[in-house]
Amino acid sequence: MQSYFSFDRFITKGFVKVVYLLGFVALTMGGLGLAVWSGLRLQNASISRQAGWRYVAIGVGALIVGNLVWRVFCEVWVVLFNMHARLVAIDRAIYTTHSQTLPLLEKEMESSAHSVHSDEVVEPVVLPKERFDSLHDSRRQNSVLGLT
Repeated sequence: MQSYFSFDRFITKGFVKVVYLLGFVALTMGGLGLAVWSGLRLQNASISRQAGWRYVAIGVGALIVGNLVWRVFCEVWVVLFNMHARLVAIDRAIYTTHSQTLPLLEKEMESSAHSVHSDEVVEPVVLPKERFDSLHDSRRQNSVLGLT
């Protein structure tokens, strides 16, 4: 439940699929309905020929092009949420790796602090996730939408 309120887990991916299905049904039914309605009106001659063919074209266009554009739009949103999920997985993997290696690095640094030579390469210090997040929280507060 905590991941829900901290926005670590998104529910929108499934929601986008439901919205896509509803949009697909609406576009398909609307396109077919408009094309059939205008075709019947053309047959009965109760609508002008130019307007009737225009409505048929709009209905077929909504059926084909409308559904393609709607699909691409929804896929972009699913891709964005997949990217977020992958980034969260990478963040957790890095945090797990760093939290396991940090105590070892601290011990190595303490034991070798007195024996460092000028030509030796010193490994960088890895901050724990809590300190890393606290350092970046101050930057996020000063930027628009949390972007730095």
